[in-house]
Amino acid sequence: MAGSRPLPERARGPGRPGRGPARCRPGWPCAGLRRGVERTQEALRSLPDAPVSAIHGDLVPPNIHIDAVGRPVAVLDFGFYTTAGDPAFEAAVTAAIWDMYGPYAEEHTAELTRLFAQELGYTSAALTAYQAAYALTTYDLFGLDDSDGHFRWCVEQLCRNAVFSA
Repeated sequence: MAGSRPLPERARGPGRPGRGPARCRPGWPCAGLRRGVERTQEALRSLPDAPVSAIHGDLVPPNIHIDAVGRPVAVLDFGFYTTAGDPAFEAAVTAAIWDMYGPYAEEHTAELTRLFAQELGYTSAALTAYQAAYALTTYDLFGLDDSDGHFRWCVEQLCRNAVFSA
């Protein structure tokens, strides 16, 4: 990304000497990347203040322990994305990753996002902005190129995200 300022050392990741995020390669749907990041930042800044709570960051079926009748009794595997923040962020990420790689992942994300907005009272705009933020902040967790499933998932998320791709 010519002309961009170097990222702080902690944000560069291995193999990225001051270039910032991974550069676009032929075939990658990343035209407008800078503008998408700016739209996401604007959307995040526009969100109202919210209560702060513990954020698990990976709330998916294998991390929810249930009892014999199916009631959740424990949340397991707090880890790389555990933080404090807006509970709507947890809902947004959960909707996006619940069925991350399944054949109906896009439909499940849309339905869970709609359901969480309706049932939990979060705005669709907040959930969508948080989903874009999650994809932007985790794309290189497991690899620095498109050979990793998570990287590809993040690109797909951003391509269909209404905030990022507006």
